[in-house]
Amino acid sequence: MHKILAIIGSGIKKGNTDKLADAYRKGAEANGHVIHKVFLGDKKIVGCQGCGACQNGNHICVIGNDIYPLCKVCDTIVLASPLYFWSFSVSIKAFIDRLSAIST
Repeated sequence: MHKILAIIGSGIKKGNTDKLADAYRKGAEANGHVIHKVFLGDKKIVGCQGCGACQNGNHICVIGNDIYPLCKVCDTIVLASPLYFWSFSVSIKAFIDRLSAIST
């Protein structure tokens, strides 16, 4: 059994990206995995400010992020994003950039 964290980077609940993530969730659960879904559209995720405070040994972002505890206990992170100009959404990009705070 894996603990999976699904990050939804769309601003539209129940849109195509959310529906795709739900299909993934159903398949994962059918195979005995536990999945937790986070919809970034409900959160205020801003990009990394580059201050470096998180790299001083305690790995805590001064901006804060309530998703970090979920990242630390999961085995897999799944990113679901619509394509905007052939790339992922700004909320997914900000989420990825802010992961540097908990990198070791």
